[in-house]
Amino acid sequence: MFILGIVLTLFSNIIIFSANILLPLFMQAGLGLSASKAGLLLLPGGILNGIMSMVNGRIFDKYGPRGLVIGGFTISTIAVWFFATVSSATNAYLIIFFFMLLMVSMSMVTTPSQTNGINQLEPDLYPDGTAVVNSMIQTSGAIGTALAISILNVSQQAFLNDASNPSNAANKAEAPITGVQNAFAFAAVVSIIGFICSLFIRRIRVD
Repeated sequence: MFILGIVLTLFSNIIIFSANILLPLFMQAGLGLSASKAGLLLLPGGILNGIMSMVNGRIFDKYGPRGLVIGGFTISTIAVWFFATVSSATNAYLIIFFFMLLMVSMSMVTTPSQTNGINQLEPDLYPDGTAVVNSMIQTSGAIGTALAISILNVSQQAFLNDASNPSNAANKAEAPITGVQNAFAFAAVVSIIGFICSLFIRRIRVD
């Protein structure tokens, strides 16, 4: 369960960091918003994530991780699939709503899976387990950001290479949107894999 908790943490943080880097870029390039406005529109999702982490911690204490983690990856798959279909006509409020949904779903995954995994360790290994989890959070964040930006850039360039007039303003505007769509399609695949892995989680009780 400790290894599974690490794996689920890896997947969830790839999704979180991908969304955190891609959505502001999309809202600026696709919707024409300023950087500050794009950041402020995503702020409610971050606040909700912090609040729900505490709530989900209490639910975990009472019912265990299984329902939370499976439900979290189910909701995150829906949210990132929506982001994989965004366009310049997408309403900004829909983006806010689905981002909040994504942040709630990830709070259902991260804390319960990490805590459940660490619970399997002997008490004298708790510091080591916590260090591994924290290292994985940083590493998975870097991996998620790097993969998201790489897919975004490759997809943008491929779109412009296939366009009859790459210098056209409409094509230049559409290229980053296509990149964001493909990057979120990758995140959706990660979320589906996370859902499959979450089916194997079981509660570790601490005596």
